[in-house]
Amino acid sequence: MKAWGPALGWMLVIFLLSHDSQSGERSGLLMRLVELVMAGFLGPSPDPGLLEAIHLGLRKLAHMVEFGILYGLIRRAGPSSGRAFLLTVLYAAFDETHQCFVENRVGSPWDVGVDALGAASVALGERWSRGGGYSVEPGRVPARETRVGAGLGPFGSP
Repeated sequence: MKAWGPALGWMLVIFLLSHDSQSGERSGLLMRLVELVMAGFLGPSPDPGLLEAIHLGLRKLAHMVEFGILYGLIRRAGPSSGRAFLLTVLYAAFDETHQCFVENRVGSPWDVGVDALGAASVALGERWSRGGGYSVEPGRVPARETRVGAGLGPFGSP
């Protein structure tokens, strides 16, 4: 059970963040900071549509990061990557359902997809970092067993 402590703790953090009915105001503060930074690049009055798009992108990126972290913590607790991904997506669905009952919050199936994308990104990164990010036809030598895969250039030099 000790291995699950970090994952369960992160689930609690996600739950508490989702339970915050003032979330929009807090992200509004972040957006004001973005506006100040953008003013340095785009002048004192950037296009409101652009700012709204940036705000949306930052919020979705935050979803991806928080559920990517959750996937990693669940994976570290022991389950296979498939089971860790499934548990992460199930918790994302629970999180969005929970938001339907919080004042000033709206749960969205699209956000479950964004959360799943964050978990999938970490899962693919994990697979790639372990050398399993590609398939090999029977009889062919995997790239990691060739000179290039061994960190040597195509001509044998590093």
